[in-house]
Amino acid sequence: MDDIVVMSPADVVTFELDASGKEVVSRMMLESQLRERVLFKVKTTAPDQYEARPTAGLLQARQSLELVLGMTGVGVGVAPEAIDVRKHKFMVQAVKAPDSLPADATEEQIRQAWKDIPAELIMSKKVAVALKAPAKAEPELPEPAPATTKVEFAGAARADLDPQAQQEFDAIEKRLQRLAVEKAKVQKQVDALLAHEQELVELEAKKAEGGELVGIPIEQCIIMLLLSIMSIILFIPRGESSF
Repeated sequence: MDDIVVMSPADVVTFELDASGKEVVSRMMLESQLRERVLFKVKTTAPDQYEARPTAGLLQARQSLELVLGMTGVGVGVAPEAIDVRKHKFMVQAVKAPDSLPADATEEQIRQAWKDIPAELIMSKKVAVALKAPAKAEPELPEPAPATTKVEFAGAARADLDPQAQQEFDAIEKRLQRLAVEKAKVQKQVDALLAHEQELVELEAKKAEGGELVGIPIEQCIIMLLLSIMSIILFIPRGESSF
């Protein structure tokens, strides 16, 4: 058969069932392998359920043709396993066309040509039928709303202010920036004092271990503690506004 016509698919035709119960369609390609014209014909073992379009025709040299294979009467919501298709088949027949057949032969002329061709010259191939459950449509998810960043929100809020309120807003923002800088400076000084105090404590501990008892003057400790407390009270803001 492949010497005359190549079929695709060549062994199994698959029908995907439609949930609506309407006719389901599959397709098959026929490709002539001869430099001469080829007659073809399509039959089925269950003509009440299947049909081919076209059922017969004439292929020119090296021509390809798509067959539409239809399956009807399936029913709504029928599962593939509920239909026995083990005996359902398509059969494709092909033969070299007689030279007497016109190039623009009609359907009637093609049918008559088949009647005149000896059976031993006809090549045939059977193709099985398979069913596939209908594909389930995935639910459409709503698109997420675009996220609004903090900068975009602040810009939008500022755009809604009148000129005077916007000036006040800018002044407060600059004030907060200056306070943040001062806070960082004070924190740095406090960290330095605490580090120095820790060094003195470690030094006294080492001297005590060596038998040399030298105490830290109480006045120095009090002054250092007061400086730390005053720095925190004077320079670190007690609260900040957020926008």
